[in-house]
Amino acid sequence: METRYIELFLLTVSLPNLEVIKLTELENLERLEHGSLSVGSLSKLKEFSVSGCGKLLCVFASQLLPMLRDLETLAVESCNLLEVVFELEGADSSEPNPKILSPLKSVALWFLPKLNYISKRDPMGFKYIQTLNIFCCNSLRYVFAPTMTKSIPQLRNLRIGRCEMLSRIVAEENGLGESSVDEVEFPQLKSLVLTGVPNLVSFFPNVNTTSAKSSDYYHNPVQPQPLFNEKVGIPSLEYLRLSGLENVRNVFNPSMAGGLVNLQNLSIDDCSTLEVVVGKEEEVGHGRKIDKTLFPQLIKLQLGSLLKLKRFCHFTQPLEIPLLRAMGIADCPSMDAFSLGHVSVPNLSLPGISWNGDLNNAIQSLQKRKVVIEVAMETPKSRFKVFESVCLVPGVESIAWRQDLEVIGHEIDAVALTIAVRKNVGPCRLVFEGPVQ
Repeated sequence: METRYIELFLLTVSLPNLEVIKLTELENLERLEHGSLSVGSLSKLKEFSVSGCGKLLCVFASQLLPMLRDLETLAVESCNLLEVVFELEGADSSEPNPKILSPLKSVALWFLPKLNYISKRDPMGFKYIQTLNIFCCNSLRYVFAPTMTKSIPQLRNLRIGRCEMLSRIVAEENGLGESSVDEVEFPQLKSLVLTGVPNLVSFFPNVNTTSAKSSDYYHNPVQPQPLFNEKVGIPSLEYLRLSGLENVRNVFNPSMAGGLVNLQNLSIDDCSTLEVVVGKEEEVGHGRKIDKTLFPQLIKLQLGSLLKLKRFCHFTQPLEIPLLRAMGIADCPSMDAFSLGHVSVPNLSLPGISWNGDLNNAIQSLQKRKVVIEVAMETPKSRFKVFESVCLVPGVESIAWRQDLEVIGHEIDAVALTIAVRKNVGPCRLVFEGPVQ
């Protein structure tokens, strides 16, 4: 029995000059077909958006794609049953057409709970995309199919958020018996944001074909691999933010980190398993040396809520981060040093911190906080009550009573501390909260 779908156009129409299509809240629309469109239709279409079409299963079937000669912008939102954006399985894979979707510059995919693939076999022209935003697509397991060529030359901005099943960005095998290239490069990618992707293991897995076919590998890898290994090249990257990654212990392979010569802003937070940002020296290929200058353009570094982070990098040799001017470290209780060797940061200013130019000396001081509270009524009995209540506040390491109450510790909550003193002793006032000087 032939399957029939509810289509957008029931009669043959001609739309040769149409430039914008916006489909909203068409609850019964199941498919966009080319059969009811005359030759030349949609050839000037530049912008296509679809939102709230609850029964739509696929945005573009393979027969429709050749008609979209000028499409530049695509936005798909809140289509609860959508499984795939570009359906190419029926196309002739032996003769890929490089012109299909080659003008496409911007794609946004939001709130698509059933989206499994953007496409199992990427359209050749899709590699010229410049901006890709993906948000709340909880069935998506990878972004780029493995038939993509070695380079994705025009991509400048990639932002992915709240995709719970995403395990890699570039797949190494797609279930169709097609494998990927050995390396992938994003030569123009300047901004990369990955947030709320708890199952992400690797940008491009460094595994062989047999082990990659096991879906269990991504959740229980035999040997943890860095998020970015030596198979990935992003030489123009300027901004990187990582948040909510729960299966990553190491962000950069040292060789890959050495290629990030334009990175200016690095922010990592809320990654519960992260132990080190740049991996060990032995991970560098045989005969290769680590450059003394790490991230030569890095200006701002932020690390927060990284409970297992031990150090930023695991190098024994001296390192220099020459342009670093701003650094914030918060809630990293396991961090005992920045690196194993001396770290020079000639442009970094840390007021009130004694560190003698070696960033390792500043780590503990940056982590420790000092809270000073003025207590209105002071008696031997009230002092005892103060000490008793303050000791119960998490993070407190030492208590001293000089002119005022002084408390030192890691990640002390000054508000909670003040409330505890006020509740057990009486009127008090927060005088100072900041790093230990």
